[in-house]
Amino acid sequence: MTIDWDSWDEVQGLLAPESACPDCSREDRTRQAKWDKKHLRTVSTKLRKEEYAALIDVCMLSGDKPYTVLRRLIRSQLLGR
Repeated sequence: MTIDWDSWDEVQGLLAPESACPDCSREDRTRQAKWDKKHLRTVSTKLRKEEYAALIDVCMLSGDKPYTVLRRLIRSQLLGR
């Protein structure tokens, strides 16, 4: 399967802070960033190229972003579901 990176980039572009909430003020985004810093942590990993390609294929088929898929996998493992 070939990945259409142009459309993928358009989807990723929607996640930029300014475009995520165009009606939100800078103060609202700052408040959210403070909450995130206090309550959230980032997790990452390295994958082999073929593993990454498989992850992207799953994401393209499901319409989810890689971070969404990873978050669901981690939470399901932690919660035993």
